Amino acid sequence: MLVLQFSPESILISLFAFLVAIVAAIVALPFYNDLVEKQLRIPMESPTFWLISLALILITGLLSGSYPAFYLSSFKPIKVLKGKVMIGRKASWPRKALVTVQFMLAIFLLVSTLLIYQQLQLVKNRQLGYNQSGLIMVELNEELKKNYQMLKIDLVQSGLVESMTISNSPVTDIQSNNFLGWPGKPEDEKVLFTTITCKYDYTQTMDIRIIEGRDFSEDFPSDSTAIIVNKAAMDVMKLSDPIGTELELWGTKRTLVGIVDNVLMGSPFQEVKPLFMIMDDWGGYVTMRIADTNDLSVRLLDIGAKMKKYNPAYPFDYKFADLEFQQKFSTIELTNKLSGIFAALSIFITGLGLFGLAALHRRTAHQRDWRTEGFWRCRARYTYDDLQGFCVFGTYRLCHHIAHQLVAALPVFAAISRCGSKSSIGYSRSQVL
Repeated sequence: MLVLQFSPESILISLFAFLVAIVAAIVALPFYNDLVEKQLRIPMESPTFWLISLALILITGLLSGSYPAFYLSSFKPIKVLKGKVMIGRKASWPRKALVTVQFMLAIFLLVSTLLIYQQLQLVKNRQLGYNQSGLIMVELNEELKKNYQMLKIDLVQSGLVESMTISNSPVTDIQSNNFLGWPGKPEDEKVLFTTITCKYDYTQTMDIRIIEGRDFSEDFPSDSTAIIVNKAAMDVMKLSDPIGTELELWGTKRTLVGIVDNVLMGSPFQEVKPLFMIMDDWGGYVTMRIADTNDLSVRLLDIGAKMKKYNPAYPFDYKFADLEFQQKFSTIELTNKLSGIFAALSIFITGLGLFGLAALHRRTAHQRDWRTEGFWRCRARYTYDDLQGFCVFGTYRLCHHIAHQLVAALPVFAAISRCGSKSSIGYSRSQVL
């Protein structure tokens, strides 16, 4: 009987909450779409949406209405009429447990947001191994490949670009991996090397530091069979006297002529992989380093005019290396923003729960005094208390509950911090490029 009495009220409250939620979702959806760069919408015209919504309203109303009904049915009518109903400490355990869980979730989201932000800043500050400033990439085609040398001479002599080169993949991506052999390599060891095939001036255009040896040069015709590796490759091969060592690639011996610094081409959340560079004509991309200028748009128009001269059948479509690199952080930055929003919402909801818990304790204290001292005597005294001391009492109670819930949620904070110290994103400050 009590369930039938409470359920209609609970269902009406659930229906009102659903309507408020729909209005809030309609208002917030355009901002959310801008945040996630998607076009989400509420399927108002779908019968399935309304059926599921109605089912959720009914289930929520019945569940929320059944709890007070079953709770009241546990009271004995004689004790209720005599005013001898005493609520024990166990009755407040579910409320305290729910508030504690809310605190745990709030701390989890807050610490996760901070960890993601710190890891994101750490990764963004990594040494790239090359200079992104003024670096643009253009996809290679047959006509551009045929006129590449004349275009390069024209652009460099006119001062529009400092240097340019051709490579099989852009500097912001890895598109080829191969195995490489070296003296003393164990037979069972298989290591994939990032493979870069390029023309002359690759390291000059990318501004990659040469640690040992030299770059490919037109002064050395034998460089068609030469090879250059990065520092990560040397850490794998462990060659004592590397320059001049013959390495095996596709059954052919190639002479190691140089060692370059590590270049971050793949995921910024992983270590730099071993790499080798060879002189070959696989096509791919033309990379140019624009000369310093105060008007970049005019400089790009001038370069576009030169490109139109030597590559008239294709538009001048270019990409900036720094903007392409920033795209690697789009997903993790979105995750950081969303986790921050949800953390703020969880803290707000947790604060409402604590405020309600403190208000309930205040009301319970009033009722206990009314039973012992009488209603009219307490009314005059509590009128003064409400004016003078309620704020102090409520603040004390609120701080008291916050301290209790924080202590209860500390193990969660410690566990998350410990996991975060192990760099959940996959890169730590101790790793060396």
